[in-house]
Amino acid sequence: MSKIIRLSLQNVRCLGDTQSVDMGKITLLVGENSTGKSTFLGCCNAFSRLASLRDLRDPGPGTSNCFDEKPFSMGGFGTIARHGSDAFSLEGSFREHCHTMIGFTFSADRSGHPSESRFRVELPPINGVERHLLVTRVPESPETWRFDGNGFYIDIPQHAFSYRQFSTWLSMAIRHGSMPYAGQSNAYRRRAGKSSAEHEAAFARLINFLQKMPLPRESLPVYAVPPGIVWRRRVFPSDSIPQWDDDLREFLSEEGRKLGLFSDVKVGSDVQHEIHVEQSGRWHNIVDTGFGVSSILPLLHAMYRQQAGATFLLQQPEVNVHPSAQARLAQMMAESPHRFVIETHSDHLIDRFRICVMEKVLAPDELRIAYFQREPEREGAVIYNISVDEAGNLDGAPAGYRKFFLDETDRLLGFGSR
Repeated sequence: MSKIIRLSLQNVRCLGDTQSVDMGKITLLVGENSTGKSTFLGCCNAFSRLASLRDLRDPGPGTSNCFDEKPFSMGGFGTIARHGSDAFSLEGSFREHCHTMIGFTFSADRSGHPSESRFRVELPPINGVERHLLVTRVPESPETWRFDGNGFYIDIPQHAFSYRQFSTWLSMAIRHGSMPYAGQSNAYRRRAGKSSAEHEAAFARLINFLQKMPLPRESLPVYAVPPGIVWRRRVFPSDSIPQWDDDLREFLSEEGRKLGLFSDVKVGSDVQHEIHVEQSGRWHNIVDTGFGVSSILPLLHAMYRQQAGATFLLQQPEVNVHPSAQARLAQMMAESPHRFVIETHSDHLIDRFRICVMEKVLAPDELRIAYFQREPEREGAVIYNISVDEAGNLDGAPAGYRKFFLDETDRLLGFGSR
């Protein structure tokens, strides 16, 4: 299944110059508050949807842009771009995907939405020849799109595309044949006013490139699990009760026992649209159990429903969960067929994932730790990529990593000072 293996951000909120995260099966985002961890999750969510190139829609009046989707809700260009920046960028590299790299640069449109001003896609080489497509807005004529690729360099008016965003149009072009001027050179010559043989040849090569551009076999499945207690209701409206069947119940019950949170769970009209869980041999409405149960159940439900290989974006899944259950949760995610990008403040999660590498549940390159840190001498936050060796040791950790915890330990032992 397609995987994003590296995602880079530039001029996004507190992240100024280009900062990158190397991503594995498990990617942990750690660091103090307000260093860009949640921002990275929101950008990962938006990038995955855009880079899938699947039936995208232009943002417009009354609609949100792909960055402003729950649970991240990053807002418009003005609340996404770093203060003082007139553009921001995302760029991702892939494995097991028909493209090797896709990059976007966004500026603000008239409605304050992020608008694509630059798009680049790189494809695997053929016979040693690199292939790419770069689309930009012509600076002196923003309503004109400029295409630069293998054997073509051509400007085409935006009205030929019926869409305002490069990715929206390209998602329709490569899947549904929505070519400029219907892909006809004579229509291009007549309507664009380009009559030279050089222009017509460039247009023909562009159309040929687009017609042969490989289609992603699948989307880049990303599921953002909302943080908080989203299932903590005594009675659910009939149209909002989570989808349920016997196989799901068996899965949830098994995972609940592994986590030590509950031994069985049921839902349905026989309990008047309530979720009941069994603990210590007795059944309880989910509202009458600890917050840990109602915070973990939606994640387990999503893991069951999503196809193997899906990527889950999680914000502090350890909240409301006992340290022992946090460690078991990490073990469960390491053993699952899915990928996870996790913002966390829990040493218990981090340590159990390192143990999973030691015990060969995870390969060393399947666990990546991105440490977000503000540095006064740098503009904005900095991201350090930390790897883990076969013994679970950290490689590449900066001096500030875990400094607070080490200082607290020294104080507890009577060393150091406040």
